Amino acid sequence: QQLLVQELISYNADLICLQEVSRHTFDHRLSYGLHFNGFQGLWKNRAFDNHNDGLAIFYRQSEFQLVSQYNLDLNTSIHKDAYQESLLNLIRPHHQLLQDVISRSNVLQVAIFKWKGYDDRLICLANTHLYFRPTAEMVRLVQIQAIINHLSFLSKNSQGGLPIIICGDFNSLPFSNAYQLVTNGYCKYTFDEITHSSTNTHAITLEFAHDLTFEALSGTFNSTHCTPNFSGTIDYIFGKHGCFHVENVIPPPQLKELNLDHGLPTSTFPSDHFAVICDISMVYRN
Repeated sequence: QQLLVQELISYNADLICLQEVSRHTFDHRLSYGLHFNGFQGLWKNRAFDNHNDGLAIFYRQSEFQLVSQYNLDLNTSIHKDAYQESLLNLIRPHHQLLQDVISRSNVLQVAIFKWKGYDDRLICLANTHLYFRPTAEMVRLVQIQAIINHLSFLSKNSQGGLPIIICGDFNSLPFSNAYQLVTNGYCKYTFDEITHSSTNTHAITLEFAHDLTFEALSGTFNSTHCTPNFSGTIDYIFGKHGCFHVENVIPPPQLKELNLDHGLPTSTFPSDHFAVICDISMVYRN
């Protein structure tokens, strides 16, 4: 954890989003170490878990002023928030899918800041960690739709709209349906549903769509995550289309240059994911 703090400080970032952070690590390691470098931290626990796992945002206080937070548990939001009604109606007829979605503990952390370097303009930073199981693409699609519904609701209720950044572990490769839904605003996906009366399955096709399209500010690389059995890009920094200009992107190390027979972490890279890093500026609009 000390190596992780040193790594984070070395990037000289103004905004940091982290996943899989326990409350103890947040309070006693990260917040303590980053506070002396000008950062203030925010933590959001996973649903059903008050202490062992969560999301963290750190922001440099000389650059950003916190205005508000709009965190949500995805499973609760889908069931209760009015702006999720069409999504709930889409999945409600499919009992197993509905149960798979509402039993998940994934959450969204959202903070709205004044960006001091841009005349105190508001910016929305969202942080998430989607469901991990490789065969659960449909669950991730529902979670992405719920996330974007929430961010769209916030944007529409903000004068002039909000520039939005979404960071996180999406557990989705660049050619996945989940990635296409974020960047293209539309996805049609077919999955096999088990009927209540038998063990037989039949194909169900659902369509997802939204008007709040994003672009991958961090780009797509060979790998942001590496285990003995898997390597690939599943972590991204997405920006609302047309709101940001990418000044620079720092790619993760090339796997072929490293000895990663046992995957991450290592004594050099203390996390099980490589950091995704980019420098951005905001596009001014009248």
